[in-house]
Amino acid sequence: RSELATYGVNGGKAGWPYGIEVARADGSTESLPGMIDGVRISPDDLVTVWTTGGGGWGDPLRRDPERVRYDVAVGLVTEEAAREEYGVVVTRVQGKVEIDEVATSELRDALRAGRGAVPMFDRGAYFEAVKAGGGVVRPEGWGDPDDVRAVVDPPAASG
Repeated sequence: RSELATYGVNGGKAGWPYGIEVARADGSTESLPGMIDGVRISPDDLVTVWTTGGGGWGDPLRRDPERVRYDVAVGLVTEEAAREEYGVVVTRVQGKVEIDEVATSELRDALRAGRGAVPMFDRGAYFEAVKAGGGVVRPEGWGDPDDVRAVVDPPAASG
């Protein structure tokens, strides 16, 4: 998972691959892939390691805005990510995070109109680059699962 992200499914987005960032004592910063050897680290360097995130499940624009508001309030999601990834516009009123419902509805409508059909799988940038370069070969007669679209509104359960 240092290059190939965890897949997003049914409209969810791929997670991030893991990696390492070294903040050098001289003020420079070096981003490194997770699988690397031979990098010299001095005692004054600060090393940050981030682990791979899980892929998302479901269309982010369908996530309950109240859950996104909560994620912003507790610091799991930035206000920018709430807007760009989930289409939720939040404001801070006397330190409290609140949803701008009108702006959220308008933004979500605009984002949906601009993106087209939602894919069933999001395999991340690395996979897409390998695929575009001809590095993904399927057996003869097999279809491409990446052509499958997400089930946006699954049928109601019967019974």
